[in-house]
Amino acid sequence: MKLKVKKIVPLKEVWIILFLSVFAASLLVKLLLNFFVPIKYFEIIYFPLIQICMSIGLFYVLRDEYKINFQLCFNAYVENYKENLKLSIRYFFIFITIFISAAVLLWGLYELMGIDSLGYKSGSSTIKNFFIVDGEFYLTGFIILIFSSCIIAPILEELMFRRLLFVALREKFNFVLSLTISSLIFTIFHLSLIPFFYSMYLGWVYEKESKLPVNIMLHSFINLFIIFIKGVIIYS
Repeated sequence: MKLKVKKIVPLKEVWIILFLSVFAASLLVKLLLNFFVPIKYFEIIYFPLIQICMSIGLFYVLRDEYKINFQLCFNAYVENYKENLKLSIRYFFIFITIFISAAVLLWGLYELMGIDSLGYKSGSSTIKNFFIVDGEFYLTGFIILIFSSCIIAPILEELMFRRLLFVALREKFNFVLSLTISSLIFTIFHLSLIPFFYSMYLGWVYEKESKLPVNIMLHSFINLFIIFIKGVIIYS
């Protein structure tokens, strides 16, 4: 089965776009922040600024080089937002069901093996650096975290890893291999193992629906849920 998309960027060019966008944005932001931002606030705005720079660059490349009409895409999103929202909520509840089932299963296995299932608690979350500064709750950092994780990241990452990379891979490989490769790249991008699993789920949803707005909203819900879970772990 082929995905229902109108324009496909060649896989070779997708790799170049991904590499250059990550490298250029990271370098630019790091150079700017080294001069203007106190070290304790560095991480709070470092990744959101990288996301913004990558988004701007990606927008212009896709618009000018590949003639993707974002106005038409936005109009289609507005016209079908109720249907897309319903689909994203439905898939989010499926994700929650899978997550809770996996968490209960892992907890049971840990208990059977006598392993402390909360042993990771103290160092479990890098999001702590966003909204806890010098031991105090930092509201601005928390707002930046929500904006970055639930608005910018879902748009940027679904465009990069589903619409560009996954679609290009699907032109050459079967679904399972395309899903695995794109999820591995997604995992490397996040420098964490957990994103691999929900990237697999997001890829499956995109294969099934071929609707980027659904994936973007679903990704946003998942990120908000993960922030909530990690926040509970930090403060419990």
